[in-house]
Amino acid sequence: MKVIPKGQVVTAKTHLIYGESQVGKTTLIGKLARDLHSLTGQVTRLIMSDQGGFSAIKPEIDEGIIQVVDMVGDALPQSNLMWLAKGHMPGADGVINTAAPDLEGIGMVVLDSLSSAAASVLDYFAATGMKVSQEVVGLRQEQGLNFGNPAQSHYGAVQNFMLQLITQFAALPVKRVVFTALESKGSDTVDGQLVLGPLVAGKALTGVIPSRINRIFHLELAAGADKTKRAYRIYFRPHLDPMLGKYWPANLRLPLDVVAAMDRSPKYGKGYLEFTTGDELLELLDYCDAASPVSSKSEPSVPVVDEKPKPAASNPGPARGPVVVNNRK
Repeated sequence: MKVIPKGQVVTAKTHLIYGESQVGKTTLIGKLARDLHSLTGQVTRLIMSDQGGFSAIKPEIDEGIIQVVDMVGDALPQSNLMWLAKGHMPGADGVINTAAPDLEGIGMVVLDSLSSAAASVLDYFAATGMKVSQEVVGLRQEQGLNFGNPAQSHYGAVQNFMLQLITQFAALPVKRVVFTALESKGSDTVDGQLVLGPLVAGKALTGVIPSRINRIFHLELAAGADKTKRAYRIYFRPHLDPMLGKYWPANLRLPLDVVAAMDRSPKYGKGYLEFTTGDELLELLDYCDAASPVSSKSEPSVPVVDEKPKPAASNPGPARGPVVVNNRK
């Protein structure tokens, strides 16, 4: 617990970037990491549980801008994810050092993705035959291996764990925490109505996750102006799905006067950015952070790319080379 002093600028820490596969989520992680490194010298720690691979961010990994913790196929996903959320790091043997957190030189932590992390814990419950109020459905053994399907109580346990995990990541003493996720068409637990949002272990969390994160961006692939080319968009405002008649969540959580200024802006008035290089998101985040002072009577102006701050000349954090480790068996 802490008290925020009067007049202190409070910027958003947690960010969610979600959408279908191959809409640019990992590419944007690389952009954010490179921008952070150029300004501060700090490294991004990427916790990769998604099986999509590293090809989109290979240059950043090779240059030591991104440090990778590979969780794909991890033998103990639930406990290892929680230790990572507390800032701890595995050693060369792939075993988490639980003695002390290791965040030296780390400015951003990314979990890619919430969807695959939740799925790995759910699979772990089924593969170990773990009873959580209910038994694993259809549990059987074959050549020394367990096979079965998770019961409803397993989904509930994983959903509760993922909410705890998000809270723990949000408490890390870093500049930014980023989550990615696939998109889902879930249902509300109260009235059963269709709810759109991130995919995390079933449907119950689809409408809950956005309330736990500061800024939410929905990536979408749309038809281009001439209908022959693809257009990638980054939505930062809720937008209607014309086929379903429901809104996809997206939010910047800014003061009302800033939102009003953005609505009048030709640049941001549409509620989305055309995603071409990823610099569009960097510029938007700079704008949001600049518009975050506690008291400001002047209307924020829309920045241009050329006004982006130059790299800091102060002493950067220690160099951290690419680290790819895991705890597979």
